Amino acid sequence: MRAKTIGLIAHTGKAGVAELARAVVNEFAARGIEVAVENATAALAQQPAGGDIAAIARRADLIVVLGGDGTILNVVASAGEELKPIFGINVGSLGFLTCVNSSAYREAVEAMVSGRIAYSERALLAVELRQGERTLSALHALNDAVISRGDVSRLIRLHARVNGEPLTEFNADGLIIATATGSTAYSLSAGGPILAPDSGVFVITPICPHVLTNRSVIVG
Repeated sequence: MRAKTIGLIAHTGKAGVAELARAVVNEFAARGIEVAVENATAALAQQPAGGDIAAIARRADLIVVLGGDGTILNVVASAGEELKPIFGINVGSLGFLTCVNSSAYREAVEAMVSGRIAYSERALLAVELRQGERTLSALHALNDAVISRGDVSRLIRLHARVNGEPLTEFNADGLIIATATGSTAYSLSAGGPILAPDSGVFVITPICPHVLTNRSVIVG
């Protein structure tokens, strides 16, 4: 797929990102590709503003993210249902989810314009926080969602269901519900397994469970 409109979103707190954003815009413009620049990124790079993250995702065929893994995770959460394929250019400290380092931005632009990039499909979590029939919050997550005991100084009891059917009860400090992509993050630190990125399954990992038999459960 060759993108006709590129969305550009950057971590504005990173050194040198303004210059990189301008350079990326110029590279695409030289090839006749429209670039919609997210508001904060546009202000920093002195480019026309194209809207917030959700608006950029709505307009773009492909989203270029300048930053690290945290920036990509934030874009996924903010874009929600409007999310498009993401190409990450690493200017952060962690770049497991990014495609290239910032020094290779010209080659990256050429690959995107010519369609010489491969797409990797990843499962997302759709998370809702409800109180009775009322939805208090809803978002999407690429890595994981965490239910924590917060300030409570004792274990919490959690009843887990899959597709409406009872799974098990966890007595723990909390639960991590991770995608295959997120299985190498918090869930792994809590003793969970590593899942193949394109497996499409999820893992439920208890945090400091009271019972030794309460371990990670993989669900499809």
